[in-house]
Amino acid sequence: MDDLRFNLHCHVFNLKAVFSKKTQHIIAQRVLDAGFSTGVAQLVVKVITGLLKGPEAIEKIQQLIDPHQHNDFLEFLKVALLEEMDEVTNWLLGQLEPDVIVTPLMMDITTPDANDGAFFQAQTDSTLRQMYRFPGRVLPFFAFNPLRPDAMTRLENAWRQGFVGMKLYPSLGYDIRSAVVERAVRFCAERDMPIMQHCSKGGFYATRQDRDNSLPTYWATYLQGIPGLKLCLGHFGGEGDFVTPGSQNNWTDAILKMMALFNGHEDMGTVYADVAYHTTGMPPNAPDAYKERLKSILEEEGCRPYVLWGTDSFLVRQRVTEREYWDNFLGGLIGDDDFHEICSLNAMEYMGFHGRRLARNLSNYVKVMRANSSLFDARQAAPWLRERL
Repeated sequence: MDDLRFNLHCHVFNLKAVFSKKTQHIIAQRVLDAGFSTGVAQLVVKVITGLLKGPEAIEKIQQLIDPHQHNDFLEFLKVALLEEMDEVTNWLLGQLEPDVIVTPLMMDITTPDANDGAFFQAQTDSTLRQMYRFPGRVLPFFAFNPLRPDAMTRLENAWRQGFVGMKLYPSLGYDIRSAVVERAVRFCAERDMPIMQHCSKGGFYATRQDRDNSLPTYWATYLQGIPGLKLCLGHFGGEGDFVTPGSQNNWTDAILKMMALFNGHEDMGTVYADVAYHTTGMPPNAPDAYKERLKSILEEEGCRPYVLWGTDSFLVRQRVTEREYWDNFLGGLIGDDDFHEICSLNAMEYMGFHGRRLARNLSNYVKVMRANSSLFDARQAAPWLRERL
């Protein structure tokens, strides 16, 4: 099998697919955290709710954009407010070469009493549709949230439907050190399903205190006791910690120590980390600090095989486009050999592409696709999948 290229940290949901009551609360809280009043927070949620009610939202956003002035945040909103997830997927893949494989990460923002199962199921169904629209190129990760009463049943169903990995986002308000999360982690390890966890002090969080739910060190017990576990800590602890080694409570430093402690042992799990939403070294910022930190990590023999490539598109559109993110790395932040390592070789190992032999998660995916071949044109499948159908 030829080397494959991946974006292992991206999203194809639109805002409508994740705009739950809990999401509205989180957005309002973030506005309050920024120093604005309760009235302003309520107004922001009201405006977003109004924009989601019809396709004219894009026209309204476009009217706000001065064609002579670049505005990344408004361009981000134009993607987030697209009517269908199909359009978001088209937008993402339209910026990439046809050989790039993406692993869209779902998002489940809920509470135990939300009674929003149908709402989340709609996101699941739309994500699966992308899997069949781009066979072999879209390999989705299912969002597991233990606050959802039937989370384990939904994960089991996701496996049967062909999902290849699991996404966790503890800062949404849950602790991974629980019986139900351990059950999910063991379920994934037994099936070679890699796990991606949000791991930075930013992003979405239910409360400011909940940000610490994403601490990387909380995984120590699982990594010691669950062989076969493959964990990627998204954002490598956050770009702020990434460029300030040795700072207090540095999550990047903690991840590197975990790589040294756990990786390479058959009776333990494996720790990976990705460079998603790392724009510190991109214009208009100076690249030197970021470039030096990345170089030093990749020069460490115990770290190099475990660094993964991702962009966090479309959320990173607030700063750059998907294509610009790739071009900035390839344009000087990293050498060609290093980029091939994180975008291809390391990614294939993490995902379960072992030459002609596929890990169980991918074998199951192929089995599902073969059983549902009437839903897509096999001639349009990625070469690695087409030869197995």
